[in-house]
Amino acid sequence: MPLQSFRDSKQVVEFAYHGTYQETAEIICIKGEGFKITPTTDPIINSNLWFGEGIYFYDGDDRKAKDWPKRAQPGNRVAIIQSRIRLGVMLDVQTLDGQDAIKSAYETIKRNDEIPRNQITDATVIDFLAKVLKFDTVRGTGRLSNNRIPSEIYTGSNLVRFKALIICVKNVAMIEQSIIVWSGTKEREQP
Repeated sequence: MPLQSFRDSKQVVEFAYHGTYQETAEIICIKGEGFKITPTTDPIINSNLWFGEGIYFYDGDDRKAKDWPKRAQPGNRVAIIQSRIRLGVMLDVQTLDGQDAIKSAYETIKRNDEIPRNQITDATVIDFLAKVLKFDTVRGTGRLSNNRIPSEIYTGSNLVRFKALIICVKNVAMIEQSIIVWSGTKEREQP
């Protein structure tokens, strides 16, 4: 596996947006409980996680963060949390080295026969890779939801809609600061 698959980006700070429900945002930011990763073995939930278990953020796009919880459970009061994230040791899914590392992990899982092939997803592969190589974050693009097919922005464009740059934090110590920047219909000042 190429070492270039993982960049140590401890000096890089990102502002990223996490969409959630108002009550959850208050627990994280106001009560100070912070983010927690809840492990899941449910194959349906895992199939919806692009980069495996972790806390998901949209890199630089608060509108996409607002849209996610509205689609997941319409009618609930939504909030956006802005967080400062140290990327730390990162798997960059957008690089060829990162993609090669993922393919190599997939081949290893497939050979070991520990997981039925019909249950091997991107999430299970990246979680396996994270346990072996102990990276802090994963960064790459993903579809916004399974029911939205990426389409060109305008006829003839090479750019597509319904994709997002996503950061999945696997080590919550990388999340340095979090504040609620929007909830319901009330805008709040950004720092």
